[in-house]
Amino acid sequence: MHGVAGPEWRRQEHAYSQHCGPCDPGRRKGQVFGDRADSPGARTALGWVPQDLALYPRLTCRENLESFGLYHGLRREELRTAVAWCLDWAALRDRAEESVKSLSGGMKRRLNMAAGLIHHPRLVLMDEPTVGVDPQSRQHIFEMIEKLHGEGMSIVYTTHYMEEAELLCDRVATSLAHPTGTYSTRLRQNRFEGQLNIGHHYFGSASHLNGPEHDFAGR
Repeated sequence: MHGVAGPEWRRQEHAYSQHCGPCDPGRRKGQVFGDRADSPGARTALGWVPQDLALYPRLTCRENLESFGLYHGLRREELRTAVAWCLDWAALRDRAEESVKSLSGGMKRRLNMAAGLIHHPRLVLMDEPTVGVDPQSRQHIFEMIEKLHGEGMSIVYTTHYMEEAELLCDRVATSLAHPTGTYSTRLRQNRFEGQLNIGHHYFGSASHLNGPEHDFAGR
């Protein structure tokens, strides 16, 4: 599990946009498990949990998950199994038939995460999934993430809170700004046991946008 921490959110956003698909496809250089980010293979392998809630407020929890499952090509029994798993994982089975607009903030966050995982991807990008939640909901989300990690899913986790990164992640990259206008990244490995300076790997200057391809693979 890889963490991306630090105040330079625009650089973190750039790394995610490379792999989720920016508005300008000509500048996309990301790869996911060897496939280009705009390929069907990458879309199947990649899950995305955005910071902003990406849910339909008038639909129920079940209907939201069914909708996102259909978007990913799930049908019939495969879809029913995926929805049931997501409701259990997010501890929302007893709220399955309630509309999203009636849920608490923490429940919406958990459903938002489940929607990004409905197709059970090999890799999931999580952009500050605990933002704006109370301590109890935050702990619940940590437990959900640790369960995914324990099952072998690759996770890239963005946060502004170093204590979250230290608690959850095996390796943490921190983005720092320099007076020259460029950005460097420090990689901490094995839960902060040692450091390795890897320069401008994920977040660079403007010229870095057209740099070499990057591949997200492995947890």
